[in-house]
Amino acid sequence: TRSGSVTGVQTCALPISREWRACSARASCVVNDFAGWLARSYRSLSHEQMSHPVAGLPLPTQAPFHLEATVRVLQRRPSSLIDVWDNDRYLRMFALADSVALVAVENRGTIDVPEVSYSVLSGDRSAATVRALGPTVRRILGLDVDPALLQYLAKTDRTLRSTVLALRGLRPPRFANLFEAFARVIPFQQLSLTGSRSEERRVGKECRS
Repeated sequence: TRSGSVTGVQTCALPISREWRACSARASCVVNDFAGWLARSYRSLSHEQMSHPVAGLPLPTQAPFHLEATVRVLQRRPSSLIDVWDNDRYLRMFALADSVALVAVENRGTIDVPEVSYSVLSGDRSAATVRALGPTVRRILGLDVDPALLQYLAKTDRTLRSTVLALRGLRPPRFANLFEAFARVIPFQQLSLTGSRSEERRVGKECRS
């Protein structure tokens, strides 16, 4: 009956609404935890530490490699304050055991002849720390992913050919760790892209201030 249909809609709507609020609350908790971690990272830097960057170390990888395209995928949107693309460099803060490090990655070569390197701009700049950051940077930027598969698809699959050629050199990026993956994925799933990006920018601005 009409009343039964209305009642059914109302009774179904209540659990959905409660579940949505619960998901939103969990997403907010994850974002706030991430905010606290990032804030502690930024606050531990001193002005003196920011003044003298450490010379870059090489990050060899197979060609083709498109650094900016890879970073853009990691950002989702250019307004990201966590994964930053600035002056042809990828800038990223990393939390260490007892300190933090601000890392810059650049490609001084080309897409076909990449010369990728990274340097520590601030924070813990000891030789051991700089070397230890290398594997993490490689994983985030997908530098060990073999590009041969995409090149094969470009040659054999007419449907994907134009897309593969347009994204030539792009590697599948990854987050630095599981905590960050949850903090930067769950809110985007449970909320909206725009809303979650606004929260992420809010976190970045508060931490930088």
